[in-house]
Amino acid sequence: MTKELITVKELEEIKLAGITCKGELGNCDSYYEKLLNWAKENNLTQSPNFKLITIYHDNVQMTAPSEVRWSVCTPIDNNYDLQGYIKTLFIQKGKYAVGHFEITEDLFQQSWNKVVDWIRDNNYEFGTQESFEVYYNDNKTHPEKKFIVDLVIPIK
Repeated sequence: MTKELITVKELEEIKLAGITCKGELGNCDSYYEKLLNWAKENNLTQSPNFKLITIYHDNVQMTAPSEVRWSVCTPIDNNYDLQGYIKTLFIQKGKYAVGHFEITEDLFQQSWNKVVDWIRDNNYEFGTQESFEVYYNDNKTHPEKKFIVDLVIPIK
């Protein structure tokens, strides 16, 4: 059984450190590893608020898999001046539908669909900001190998 809750949240702009990638979504492990190594070197993983985020710059339903652009990120404060392969990115301020789930990897698409259906069923329009995922745990350490994740879609 999956745990789920969908709500509307007004988010402030969030500054991120991230690596932008292009191509198949399944090829992301090395990018997460690079970002995690950087975060460890900068003592970010010690924070109780540390989390990883994936931003989708393209609609994965409408873009060829080899052309999909996405970024793996972690929130940072304004003191960081990033250089090299780690870039500054932002989650834009705005209203979002936030689906909070505790799911196995095979249920991601079904869960995204639930958030989309919820938006339509509640008469919201889709916004123009980018959709993203927020990961609150390492699924490998979860007793049932589940992700505790927010699936976030902009709305008007």
